[in-house]
Amino acid sequence: MASLNSEQGFIGRWLALLDDAKVAENDVAVYGQETAFELAAIRSSFAHLKSFPFICEREEKGMLALHGLHLDIGSGRLIGLDTASSRFVELDKA
Repeated sequence: MASLNSEQGFIGRWLALLDDAKVAENDVAVYGQETAFELAAIRSSFAHLKSFPFICEREEKGMLALHGLHLDIGSGRLIGLDTASSRFVELDKA
C-alpha cells in the first residue's frame, strides 16, 4: 500500500489520472464548466476501468456491468453515461 506521505500523496496520484480527461463542449453548454469537468472525470475513470482485462472479461460474461453516474445533490438531478453515444442523459425519476 502506498504511503499517504509520498511526494504526491494519494489524492495527487488519483487526480493525476485525470490529466488526460477531455471536457466535451456539449457538456459545457448543457451542464456548465464545473459539471462538464466532473463528467469528463467519469468518462476517464470508465475508460481506465475498461483497461483492466479482468474487468472486460467479467463484463463480457455478464458478471459485471459498469455505470457512469453523476448526482447533483442540490437539484437531485441524476444523469448517466450512455456508453453507446458517450453522452450523459438525464435518468427518469421513479
